[in-house]
Amino acid sequence: MARNDLPDDEESRKEYKAIRDTAPPIQIQVKRDSQEDTEISVKPWELVYTSLLRELAKENPALLNENWIVQKVLFAQIELTPKTTWEEEDITEGAVVKAVLSKAPPGSLVATLTGHSGTVFCLAPLPGGGVVSGSHDGTIRTWSRPGECLNTMKAWTGATGEVKSWVRALATLPDGNIVSAHGDGAGVDTVVRIWKFLSLEEGWECYITLEGHTLDVTALAVLPSGDIVSGSKDQHIIVWTKDAVVPFDPEAEIDIPTAADEEEYTQRALLEGHTGHVQALATLHDRIISGAFDYSVRIWSVDPAECLQVLDGHTDDVHALAVLPNGDIVSGARDRTIRMWSSVDGYNTSNSLTGHEGTIKALAALPDGGFLSASADSSIRMWGTDGTCTHAIPHAHEVITSVTSIIALPLGGFVSGSGANTICMWAS
Repeated sequence: MARNDLPDDEESRKEYKAIRDTAPPIQIQVKRDSQEDTEISVKPWELVYTSLLRELAKENPALLNENWIVQKVLFAQIELTPKTTWEEEDITEGAVVKAVLSKAPPGSLVATLTGHSGTVFCLAPLPGGGVVSGSHDGTIRTWSRPGECLNTMKAWTGATGEVKSWVRALATLPDGNIVSAHGDGAGVDTVVRIWKFLSLEEGWECYITLEGHTLDVTALAVLPSGDIVSGSKDQHIIVWTKDAVVPFDPEAEIDIPTAADEEEYTQRALLEGHTGHVQALATLHDRIISGAFDYSVRIWSVDPAECLQVLDGHTDDVHALAVLPNGDIVSGARDRTIRMWSSVDGYNTSNSLTGHEGTIKALAALPDGGFLSASADSSIRMWGTDGTCTHAIPHAHEVITSVTSIIALPLGGFVSGSGANTICMWAS
């Protein structure tokens, strides 16, 4: 197979392209008899054989899905003369492949993504390791794990195509669809939009719009049931539930439902109590956690729709929330502190963490029980389960600018967005 040839069948072609385009550079180690090893750095598609690429991906999925920066692939039973470039005839069919991977140190920058022309307010993970971002420029962008922009969606445009609304918050539904929250600062575009994936060529389509808030929608979360939770500058929290779909009865005298008819969301609950705009939301099982510009964190039930507990401790606006694997709640505020609320005593006490020199803009739980914090002081910090700062990244986005959003990826690593309009991918 020539270097640029693709497999004949469509499915294999897609698989080949996916591996070729997403895999990071690899250190190739080639051993010839008793001679010293020779190492070169290549991209996997340069190994020529599609079958070899497939096996590499199957045996080592981490190669495509995690932030590995040093890889070695050992080829046995290959007669090669040491050199720095390889031709097609150098790699023979039937080669035995063995990969030995080394993970990047925590906090290592893996990639910087550019494309937005405004502050990156929000991020959310996509199935398969990708990322979706929302910005002050009014666009939503989807990115592959290596950092390629796949699609760009405009939230709300005027008659001449100009963007007229900001993307304030994002979340991912269990079915992989994207939820976005919007605001134009003038109380006109105050909706929640749901986007479904069409194809790589067509991108994403907004197919449901949820209207109920009267001011900018600034926060989103998703309950385990798939219900959507939205918070707004109007100080309200709305829980949206998908209506049950009645199975089609061919004998009934009704129209066959279309795709649009089959999905409709209605308000399940309206939560009232905050006296400042709701800036952060999280979920804890079937409970909702909210943080607002009234300096408080609240815990809510949905049925009945009521506030169960108010957590007081911050002395300024609450901007960020996260729920840790052990059930502890972490909140960050304009008072430059992070508070860890212990689940052991029912969240009646909190531990105040200091270190940041600016507003805590975003928080994200890590699988190991720790968490990440992003701040207006331009830094990112990694915290252990006991509240100890284990690593700090000053000037995370190179320039002195606010780090405005942060998420941990299910497959490893984390991603941050900034006031410099950039997105950074990191190893964790």
